Amino acid sequence: MKILSIVVTFNRKMLLKRCLDRLFAQSNINHDILVVDNGSTDGTKEYIDQYFLGRLKYLSLTKNLGGAGGFAEGIKYSLNNDYDLIWLMDDDGFPKKDCLETLFNFMTLNTLDAISPVQINIDNYDELAFPITYEGRKVSGKFSQISNIEYIDKEANLFNGLLIKAEQLKKVGLPRSELFIRGDEVEYTKRLLKNNIRFGTCVGATFYHPSDKNERVPVLCGLWNMRDAHSDFKNYYMYRNRAVAFIEDGNSWLLPLDFIRYSYYFLIFRKCDWMGLKLWCSATYDGIRRRLGRHPRY
Repeated sequence: MKILSIVVTFNRKMLLKRCLDRLFAQSNINHDILVVDNGSTDGTKEYIDQYFLGRLKYLSLTKNLGGAGGFAEGIKYSLNNDYDLIWLMDDDGFPKKDCLETLFNFMTLNTLDAISPVQINIDNYDELAFPITYEGRKVSGKFSQISNIEYIDKEANLFNGLLIKAEQLKKVGLPRSELFIRGDEVEYTKRLLKNNIRFGTCVGATFYHPSDKNERVPVLCGLWNMRDAHSDFKNYYMYRNRAVAFIEDGNSWLLPLDFIRYSYYFLIFRKCDWMGLKLWCSATYDGIRRRLGRHPRY
């Protein structure tokens, strides 16, 4: 059984080193490691040579293709080199020492096609890093709310520690590089469901990752939860790809409602943040017009 761990990185060599240290410390499972470098300019290659020379595989891209493009290139590499299982992650998180072993054993025992660990807040091990849907409701905050559960079917936060069979990757296809970042993981999850891939979250396997709770802003006494990454770069792709998702899912009727929600958010809640609303409008318009790929400004 050949396993390849793929880490996509861009200009975060210190975070990458932390992730790689944890990958090399994994218990009882042999696996190769591939770093997909999205054209880093911070000396990442030299840093890898200094600390990990000869211990891993390194794929250097000539330009930044985003998380979506980086994972697509890494998966291509894995399929071309006949790996059986692929373990996918970004550079800003890291697995617990027994994460891969736990995922592998659970997948094998339950004859699954793919399995995700639970993502825990890297700054607070008592909290979930992302909300998890369980029994039809969103669970966020304290990990203890789901700690007694073994498995959550059809639930996964990609690409933060997902272990998947190569044969299923061939069936589902590559991540869509044109989405660049933000939303590519949601789109890929939909394809897992569409292709009847047997997957879910193994709560006993742990992957530590920065929380996204600061991006979820409650307004109107919690009636709405707005997504705001507090970064024009991240927000552009999040809003653009959100519009793409609405249209592709047959929910284009939600776009006017989204305009009302974000108009309220930027103009009332954020007190006349016209630039924020302008960014939302331009990003959403690009999504409607299918202007995908890397934006020259972002």
